[in-house]
Amino acid sequence: MYTVKRISISMLILFITVVHPLWAETASEDAYDKELEDIVSSLDIQKGNITLGDGVAQVSLGNQFRFLAEKDADIFLSKIWGNPPGFGGWGLIIPANTPLLSQDLWAIVVYYDEDGYVSDKEAEKINYDKLLKTLTKETEEDSK
Repeated sequence: MYTVKRISISMLILFITVVHPLWAETASEDAYDKELEDIVSSLDIQKGNITLGDGVAQVSLGNQFRFLAEKDADIFLSKIWGNPPGFGGWGLIIPANTPLLSQDLWAIVVYYDEDGYVSDKEAEKINYDKLLKTLTKETEEDSK
């Protein structure tokens, strides 16, 4: 009887030391999954016609895509995908039918750079024949 109690206690100790970490790991994973789900549910996911910047552009997403604006894109990229914080774009376009926590999710980064932008008013003043000759000459000189 003494041997049976010793074996029972030994089995109990073995069970606790082997299974307890597995319970803790599962609980930890569940808490992490819950945290990610909470982050995703806090995001403002937009659809339809999206105005970008201060009215610089408009994108019509239809039913196939969704949009995360800059603040939500930064949260998504840093907290869900693990990128460094500080997203500098206008947002992300993501497929509508793929869950945000799916490993199959992809995104298009939307950003705008004013380099090279010419307003219509300025474009009317440009002598395009002269510009083309200048660019051709500079390209030929750079290619020597």
